[in-house]
Amino acid sequence: MCGPRASEESGMVERGEIMDAAALERSVQRRRILEELLSTEEGYIGDVRFLVNVYVTILASLPAVCMGLRASINQNLADIIELHEEILGEVQRLIPHSEYTQVETPAQVAKVFAKKMNRFFIYKEYGAKYEMMIKDVSSAGQAMPQWDSYQKGLEVLASILSSDKSAKDKSKKALTIGDLLVKPIQRVCRYPLLFAELLKHTPVSDCPNSHMELDSVLTRLREATAEINRATNDGTMKLTLEKTWLLQDRLVFPNKVSLESV
Repeated sequence: MCGPRASEESGMVERGEIMDAAALERSVQRRRILEELLSTEEGYIGDVRFLVNVYVTILASLPAVCMGLRASINQNLADIIELHEEILGEVQRLIPHSEYTQVETPAQVAKVFAKKMNRFFIYKEYGAKYEMMIKDVSSAGQAMPQWDSYQKGLEVLASILSSDKSAKDKSKKALTIGDLLVKPIQRVCRYPLLFAELLKHTPVSDCPNSHMELDSVLTRLREATAEINRATNDGTMKLTLEKTWLLQDRLVFPNKVSLESV
């Protein structure tokens, strides 16, 4: 016969098994989220490289709406690529090649982002230029009689350049220049979502330190995203940047006509 003590011990074993199963499931979910972070990071870097080729290189022969705009964007996008290649490389080294993810790994990934958080200011600059880039593309389209055919050609080229990993997503990708231009804004807004999911599957009971690191980085990412969104519609910042580009142009090309006289 089983006495009260035996029943109590049996219940403790069952609760332990349930807790272990729940912890295991959280580990699987953390792995899934980190793999998504890696795969989308790779795809994003490819998209930004393609954007550089399309916006800066291919449109170079067409007049821009603002002197110095494309050179400034080229440098801004180069900085973005450099930042995310560093993030990708460091995160790849942290994530083990196994089905499950150690509870400490999300904290280590969070530290990668925390260490580079001050460099996310480049997105604020990009956001401030965004509307001018849209106007620049629109102006280029008016200057090219075959603009629609050109856009379709870009979609085909982007599809060819897509990696095998993203083959299943090719049909879902929006690949007009306008859609490529918004990708940096979309990407930086996606990080809070990914880290919120990591935090959800890394409770204090699993690892207080990992939970704390994730919560801290999530807060900073949300603050950065809010700043970037504000910059996108900040006319004062756009004017300041525009004058900065014009000054740079005058230093390099002193004979150029100023924007004020156009």
